[in-house]
Amino acid sequence: MSGHTTTAYLIRHGEYEQSVDGQGRVLTPFSQTGLSETGRNQIAGFASAIRKRGDALEAIYTSPYQRTRESAAILQSQFGTARLVIDDGLCDVYTPGWWGVPMAELKAIGGDVYNVSPRTLDQESYDGASERIWAAFRSIVHREKGHTVGLVFHGDPIRVLLYRLEHPAGVVPAMRVLSQSDYLDKGEAWRLELGYDLTVHEKILVGRSQEDFRRGERKY
Repeated sequence: MSGHTTTAYLIRHGEYEQSVDGQGRVLTPFSQTGLSETGRNQIAGFASAIRKRGDALEAIYTSPYQRTRESAAILQSQFGTARLVIDDGLCDVYTPGWWGVPMAELKAIGGDVYNVSPRTLDQESYDGASERIWAAFRSIVHREKGHTVGLVFHGDPIRVLLYRLEHPAGVVPAMRVLSQSDYLDKGEAWRLELGYDLTVHEKILVGRSQEDFRRGERKY
């Protein structure tokens, strides 16, 4: 328990298994892409970082994607957490036309697939995804009020959610803008102390030093 606050870890999944095409180009992941050995080690190490802070995850919520579910399962085994919940609201932004394309194409547009024409008719809008993620987070924190909870999901949704928490009256900027700061690498998290009105009382990076974080660049 955290008294009159809720402790929420916004956790980005670990490194995933990379796929390459016949030309040796690294491809973007699919929803069913799982963790690499490096990713599994990242998450196990991340669990140790949580323990060093004196925290234990009382509940874990995860996106249904393979890499997030595997990350959440590692955390569940590390903490013996009884409650692991798969929450569709924590999905990455649904952009299936960008799955399995050369990573260089994604980097060429700064990772902002929402600022170019959709590759498929069913691509989720940026604003729609923002509302979905926000609704899922509010529901989770309401249920876990006063507890320490881990949410295992994806880089873009975490960055959008963090912005909305810190700027409740603001319009969410484009991802090419948001990704220039406070964007997590894989296997990192923001530890937030939240009031019951979702006011952020404390924000701490877990998984890398603040100095290294400021020097780093976005890693897809």
